[in-house]
Amino acid sequence: MSIFARKPIVGPLILLLAFAILYPLCWFYAATRMETQFSLWVENLRARGFAITHGSVSTAGFPGIIQFSINKPNFRSPDGHWVWRGNIVHLGMQPWNWRRYRLEFSGLQQIKLSYPTPKQPIWLTSKSAVAVLRVHSNGRLAEGEVTLRSISVMDKKKALVLFTEDMWFKLTQPETRISKVEKTAVSVAVSIDNLLLPAVAQSPLGGRLARIQFVANLKGLLPKDMTHKGLEKWRQAGGSIDTSWFNLVWGAFDLRGRGSFSIDESIRPVGSMTADIRGYSETMDALEDAGIMTGTGAAALKMGMSAFAKTSSADGANVLTIPLMMRGGYLHAGPFQILKLPPLILPSR
Repeated sequence: MSIFARKPIVGPLILLLAFAILYPLCWFYAATRMETQFSLWVENLRARGFAITHGSVSTAGFPGIIQFSINKPNFRSPDGHWVWRGNIVHLGMQPWNWRRYRLEFSGLQQIKLSYPTPKQPIWLTSKSAVAVLRVHSNGRLAEGEVTLRSISVMDKKKALVLFTEDMWFKLTQPETRISKVEKTAVSVAVSIDNLLLPAVAQSPLGGRLARIQFVANLKGLLPKDMTHKGLEKWRQAGGSIDTSWFNLVWGAFDLRGRGSFSIDESIRPVGSMTADIRGYSETMDALEDAGIMTGTGAAALKMGMSAFAKTSSADGANVLTIPLMMRGGYLHAGPFQILKLPPLILPSR
């Protein structure tokens, strides 16, 4: 065979040889860079007052996904108001994509919170957690998606306060910090399934919230910290929360709505929502059985609701559409004042 006949094979062989040499170099360079960035991140946070400790770290995964593992991580905020203790964290990254990361938190995760609302510390534990993060070209977080399984909330005595089977949330934000009120600073989506309430908080609707979901855009320049002063500045600048979807399923009660919210000068929620309510008749029956409403009152209210309800073309259910408003420290459903809304409990500064 002549040399000319072999030439078509030479090019691909050279490319394959170059890839075999360069890919390991790129992989180990990316792995080393990940370790270096982690060390710099820890040093930077420690300089800002955070207490961070961890056990051994290791890198594995060649020639595929880079797996950077951190054993026994412990993280405490400068004021000590929240503490995180983990078992092991695996950080995964594709060596050809430095803007997307996957974090898997193996084993039991514990978070202690005593800020800003709880009067005593509460503990959050999760059996598993997975987060997928994507960053912009300037290093700013572009998107974060977190899935938690079997989440328990306990009080100081480790008594169970809340439990939920699944929780998912997603956050997205623009590449640069916004400067205009009408612009969206952060978009948030949350879904919680099977939230179990403590006995003291259970109602005639039962002790399990089957579903809580919402999708919202936070508009205006967000405060740097969740304090009374920070939120007041956000409010004065015209900040708002626009909710394109909200769904609460509690027993037979099924509320679906959308609206816009903010806070007033007393840091109380204000805003309005258009709500579609399914299961209102069964809800009235549950309130009547619990003695909260009289039989005559429940029957009259159900009759009035049914007069304004419409049949859904999607599922054939009777749907009552009503406006909900929060103003002056109270929640109103149409012309009726439903309940008092207390101010948000936050540090003053």
